[in-house]
Amino acid sequence: MSRMKLVARGLAMAALAFAAQMANAQTMYRVVRLALVGSTPLAIDSKGKVLLWSSNGSYYVCDTTACRLLPRVRDRTTHWNDFNDQGMLTGDASKPTGGTWVIRKDPQKGGGAHFLTPGVSAAIAADGAVVGRTLDYDAFLYTDHRIGLSGLAGPFPEPTDINADHVIVGRSRGFDNLDHATMWVGGDPPVDLGMAPGHSGSWAYKINDAGIAVGYSNDPRYGRQPARFAGGGVQVLLLPDVDDHGMATGINFAGTIVGQFYNGSEYRAGVVEGNRMVDLNTRLRPEDALLYNLSSADAINDAGQIAATHVDPQTHFPRVVRLEPIN
Repeated sequence: MSRMKLVARGLAMAALAFAAQMANAQTMYRVVRLALVGSTPLAIDSKGKVLLWSSNGSYYVCDTTACRLLPRVRDRTTHWNDFNDQGMLTGDASKPTGGTWVIRKDPQKGGGAHFLTPGVSAAIAADGAVVGRTLDYDAFLYTDHRIGLSGLAGPFPEPTDINADHVIVGRSRGFDNLDHATMWVGGDPPVDLGMAPGHSGSWAYKINDAGIAVGYSNDPRYGRQPARFAGGGVQVLLLPDVDDHGMATGINFAGTIVGQFYNGSEYRAGVVEGNRMVDLNTRLRPEDALLYNLSSADAINDAGQIAATHVDPQTHFPRVVRLEPIN
């Protein structure tokens, strides 16, 4: 897809997403517990299955009834980082011959994971394309071969997500020696997505299939502020209090954004309504609000299901929960 078509599509979808968010300004959620205590969510697929890391050092794919343990590759140290709706997984593992390599596992092809290229992975697209970086921060896209991704000006480009059209986002060092939210499209040079006026850095952390990215823009007074990148502009999303700081960590096709913010005493899960991130705990049905303390909203699928972290107030153990929209 050409850059002009992507920009046009992004502008159209940004308008649609904003209208959808305004029309559903206060979606309420019910909490569904998953099978493991002491865990951190990494991704959620279209069916509501959650890829998560457990405090025992293992990785699982979980739903409400069971968790499937993901294997270590050749009994080596293995990290699973993302999966897609086809069940393909990407991560990184220690190769028997030495070094850390990106891995990809496709259950439809059978067999185990395949070592692709040296480095660590960040995300996998619907067709299995993987983005990542080497340990020396040389960024790349891997389809059936490795394609290098250059930075804006300085070293250390870091891609963190890829959508179905292979539009990649992340961050890269600019001429001002600050991190800039960055987009890579095809073989074109990287695009600086910018930052809010007066800010000192930005990061486009996730992108949806409409081409809208989210992450943060850094305010030197108050810290990171959640931000939306669309149509060539940066929109800082307001937080509950001017002194709060946080970032957006997920966006679905409809444009619903989730994330996390710190209110001066604790971390809270957030969901964006219009141009403001609100405390997701205030959008739980009353019976769930009494039982759950959501510290982060980590990912959202196109059905509006959210993978979030609940911290038990007694044990302080994290637990992955799934939020289901109910209106």
